[in-house]
Formats: sequence, C-alpha cells, structure tokens
Amino acid sequence: EKQSGAALLILLALIAIATGVFLVNTFGASDQAEDRERRTEAALATAKDALIGRSVSDNNRPGSLPCPDTDNDGSAELFAGIACPRYIGRIPWRTLGVPDLRDGSGERLWYALDPNFRDLPAAEPFNTDKLGSIIVHSGSVAQQLTNRGTAIIFAPGPPVSNQARSETQAAPCAAVPGPNIAQHLCPNNYLDREPVSGADNASAVGPYIAAPRTVAFNDRVAAIDSIELMTAVEARAAGEIRNALIAYRAGSPCDCYPFADSIPSMDGISDWDQNEGAVPLLSAASSQGPNSTVDWTSTAPPVIIPAWLTNNLWRQVIWYTLADSHDFHHAGGTLTVNGLGGVQVVLIATGAASAARPNFPNDYIEDNENSDFDSIFSTPASLAVNRDRLYVIP
Repeated sequence: EKQSGAALLILLALIAIATGVFLVNTFGASDQAEDRERRTEAALATAKDALIGRSVSDNNRPGSLPCPDTDNDGSAELFAGIACPRYIGRIPWRTLGVPDLRDGSGERLWYALDPNFRDLPAAEPFNTDKLGSIIVHSGSVAQQLTNRGTAIIFAPGPPVSNQARSETQAAPCAAVPGPNIAQHLCPNNYLDREPVSGADNASAVGPYIAAPRTVAFNDRVAAIDSIELMTAVEARAAGEIRNALIAYRAGSPCDCYPFADSIPSMDGISDWDQNEGAVPLLSAASSQGPNSTVDWTSTAPPVIIPAWLTNNLWRQVIWYTLADSHDFHHAGGTLTVNGLGGVQVVLIATGAASAARPNFPNDYIEDNENSDFDSIFSTPASLAVNRDRLYVIP
C-alpha cells in the first residue's frame, strides 16, 4: 500500500509538471504572438505617421510622397526621367528620418505608392482636389478599405508557401520583369497573394488586400487615403494663406486686405471691389482702382507667397471673404461667425475631395450658410474628416 501510494504521488506530480509545461508553452506562445502583433501594428503606425508628416512638412510639394526603396538601403530611389524606378518597394526609412522599421517577425516594411502622388513637378497640382487611385480590399473583393489610396504600407511577416529571401541568390521575380534579381529584393518573396480573392499584394498597381491570416497569407496592411493625407496638408495651406493676408494688411499703405479673385475667372489676380471669391495668390494688385499697385511684394516688408501654394492651385480650393470695413474703402461692417461679429476675414478650407468636384463653390462648400455670398458664417456641423473648416482673422 505504501508503494502504491508513493507511485500515485509520483504520477500526480508528473501530471502536474506536464500540465504546467503545457500551460507555459500554450500561454507563452500566445503572449509571444500578441507581442509580435503589437510590434507589427506599432511599426505600421509609425511608418504611416512618418509618411504623412513628411508630406505635410515638405517645402517643395506638400502632399507628395517619396519613391519606394527598391535596393533595401533605406533611401528613396531617385527618379528615372519623370517616374519612380518602381512603385513598390520597401519603406524609405532613412529618407523619412525614422528608425529601421520592422514588423514583429523582424522583416522590414514594404510600401506601394500611387504614381500620381510622386514627389515631382509633373505630378502637380497637389491640393484637396487630388484623389488617390489605389484600391485596397478588406477581407474580400466585396468590401473596400479604400479606393482612394495614395500609399499602402505592408508588414510582410515570415515567409509563406515557396517564398525565398536570400540576399545572395538571384532568381526570376514576377513583380520585376527582366533579369534575375536577388531574392530579398523581390516583392513576391515578401508580399502575398490572397488565395480566395486572388488579390496580390506584390502587384505594382494593386488592387491590394487586408485579410485574415492563413497558411498562405500573413501580410498586415495600412493604407493612407487621399482624404486623410490632403486634409492634413490643407491645414498647412490655409494657415500659410492666413498668415500672408495678415502680413499684407500690416505692410500695405491702405491698412487693408487685398480684394478677392472673382468667380468664375479664378485667374489668381485680385479684382477691384470683389470681397468674396478665391484668394488672389498670383497678384494682390487689382487691375484697376487707386490701390492697384500694391502687390504681395510691394508691402513693407514684402510678403513672400510660397511657390508651392501657387504651383499647386490652392487658390482654387479655399474660399475667401473680407469684411467691407477692412477692404480698401473701409466703409461697412465686419463679418459674423457663429453669431459673433468683428471678424475681418473668413477663409473656408473646403475639405479633401471624395470624388471629382467640377463647380466652385457649389461642389466644394457643403453649408448653405457659408456659400450664399453674405457676411454671415457658421462652423460646419459635420464631423467628417473632410468637412469644411473656417479660418478667421482675428
């Protein structure tokens, strides 16, 4: 009996140990998977923020994005003529000024770019009329994450199927026609084809897909929609224009703001006695009247309009109204915003387009209160990302 009791204790101990090992392995593996997923999501978020931040702060073409890195050195490729060498590659983390971004499996992030958003004058204008064209499906081809993608970021995860990632062995690459290339430079060895939908994330043009993990698909995807990107750039453009108007009034002999550019001409030139319209970014000197000689650069000190504002036609997407009391004549009242008077200037940033907008201002300003050519304005009630926004002086 003593021996059988001892054997039972040993058996129970062995069961306890086995159970403990099973639990440690099971929950340890689960914790590791969750940690990898967290690192992947953090890397994707950092890359997305870096791309948007770089685009907004660019002093040449805000709204544009760098070419992908196709040789795995961390830097965006230079243009081949007027095009990026390829529109799918790795995130150019050195160019973006961020750490070497990797997913939870230790792989560098990949990146696809809409050619219309490449950082080149040939792709201008970059303003809120510009629409992304990349399609990203969500789960299946029946649903879309976006059809206005400007850039797509991929976390490739570990190899699946027959993917090979050698840095020394070369092989044909479906995404890069031509001579064999090193396996680690081939998108097909990192980005997967979703077997049910057939969507291929290694494609140069999409459509791409975000889908659940399977044995043949483990990509994680983050998209930058043109609404998301251009709304952020719009805030910078509206702020620059507001500052330019303040500086013009402070430096002009009339102590006034320039008259607006009339609709529908929208030629960028101030029109005498026009208090509503577009911002006259090309010339603040009206074609007639006693103040016709006072242009942006005629003030003291001169007002310098950033070239990117004019080159990218921001005057065509921002509505400008100045109060009668603060134009050349100084005769009349101020503007009213949300029931409060005393406002000198109202700029309406019309939000990023979700589709083509042929007629300004009817297809741009959603609130009738703000587009009826009077002196009364109100903050739009919409909470949409691409809603109209008011910028006022003072």
